[in-house]
Amino acid sequence: MPDAAMIVDARVTLAKGRALLEWRNPRDDSAVTLYVDPNTGIPLQLRQQTGASSTVFTVTYSSWNAPVQIAAPA
Repeated sequence: MPDAAMIVDARVTLAKGRALLEWRNPRDDSAVTLYVDPNTGIPLQLRQQTGASSTVFTVTYSSWNAPVQIAAPA
């Protein structure tokens, strides 16, 4: 997640069963959208598009907070 101090013009909307938290990051002139399951508050996807180059960075979250089992080496 980006530095909270860099969030400008944040807004929350609901669309297609997902909550969207959208904001601008003036440091790199990017538009950021965080998609969240409104029932659980679990993040689903983060999408960031920079203004100058139109580069898109996408992170898809899966198995958020799912139990993890790590086997010790034999």
